[in-house]
Amino acid sequence: MEMDNQVRWRLILLVVLYAGVAAGCGDGGKSSAYADYLKIKNSGVTGKELLDALTGFEVKNTGNFESKVDLGSYYLLTQDYERSEVYLTRAESVLGNAAKTKESKESTAILYGSLAHLRLMREDYGPALEYVNKALKLSSKNHAEYEYLKARILFSDGKKEDALKQFETAYKNNAEKIAVEDIDAMIKLYTGAENYEAAVPFVELFFVRGTYYPGFGVIASTVYEGAGDYGKSVLCAYLDIEYYQSKVDLSEEEVRGNIARVKETLIAQNHFDEARDDVILIEGSAEPFAVSPSDWEPFFVREYLLLERLIRSGAAPSRTVQHYLGYENFFKHSPAYYLNSWLALTALDQGNKQNYVPVLEKLIALKPVSGIDAQAREWIGETLGLSKSQSANLLMPFEVNEILETFSRDRNSAGFERIYALYELPDNAYVLNALVLVKNRRDTLFLRELLDTRRKTAAGRLRERIDYILQ
Repeated sequence: MEMDNQVRWRLILLVVLYAGVAAGCGDGGKSSAYADYLKIKNSGVTGKELLDALTGFEVKNTGNFESKVDLGSYYLLTQDYERSEVYLTRAESVLGNAAKTKESKESTAILYGSLAHLRLMREDYGPALEYVNKALKLSSKNHAEYEYLKARILFSDGKKEDALKQFETAYKNNAEKIAVEDIDAMIKLYTGAENYEAAVPFVELFFVRGTYYPGFGVIASTVYEGAGDYGKSVLCAYLDIEYYQSKVDLSEEEVRGNIARVKETLIAQNHFDEARDDVILIEGSAEPFAVSPSDWEPFFVREYLLLERLIRSGAAPSRTVQHYLGYENFFKHSPAYYLNSWLALTALDQGNKQNYVPVLEKLIALKPVSGIDAQAREWIGETLGLSKSQSANLLMPFEVNEILETFSRDRNSAGFERIYALYELPDNAYVLNALVLVKNRRDTLFLRELLDTRRKTAAGRLRERIDYILQ
């Protein structure tokens, strides 16, 4: 289980807090070793030099509790879980050496909280729950973080009722400290319990703080349908339709068929009138809205789709485009979002399309359906003066790295044909990046041999570029 940015930031705060707590532990000052440790921490040294100094201190002072907690927390933060567990386990074994002060309780709570994080990430839920309960008993300053951590453990362990109660307690006590993953969990728990009204505020909070992921549209649609808001339900369902249209080869007919079935269901349930304008919006229909868009209730998805409709009409003013670009955090996994962003930006500034190529690079990184991918490369190629056929051979730096990683791992060299095709192109930033990336790894096992073999039959630009890599 990967930590999201919110959880990682919490760990940063815990490590920083711990440094302050340790410095204030009066009893610890009686130990010369502890005093030496504080000197290292307060010396002003940072980065690798500090890490090396702390590591060296820990080796020489095997009974010191504080250095082990610091190192264990650091490696947890950097996602080196194996080392983290080593240091945290050592810290737990010398827990009796910690200063017996009020402040030391916070230090010990950090140890237990960090061990709970480790066990959660390894899906070892029983010990994770034991550790977080210990942290909750000891901590006053970080109590909110541990309340949410306990809820997350219960949720991951499938204990839905207990998890929901714990999330509710944590949110009631510290709403401002809820992480995005906790918001998402609460939506799912309330939906599973068919408490849709309670889920609605968290869906709306997710729109503000979260990032769209495949399937979220259906979840949000279910919530709004259950709460009796059929217009918002239709709009949220369309989020998934739009996403999958850009990730899977869904034809326009299939998309319209899905929308038609939604419409038929609403009519059959006598709810169509309540959702009529929103259905027209997702249809892209020329039929007029019953209510002016300016009179609609503000709603995240409705506003997004109205902006999208303006952009696709080719008549979006600069203010509309800037508003649309503000949605990137939520839609950063959606190829359709970046496609629309490119169209909007280049319509406003046709003479400087090269300035907006990074938008297309983000689109390609999301690996959209072949048609969108090919179109994006063609647009990039146009800014470089390449033909359509040449543009198809462009590779993004991440793609070159993927080919190199595959070869390093599996000795599969098939992807190198794409790199060779790139090297045949006229000079451009993508060719130069690929030259640097391959040259930096030319001495990797078997890579030089592979390139040398290809060099023997190469000619022209390809031969020159392989020579450059190998020289």
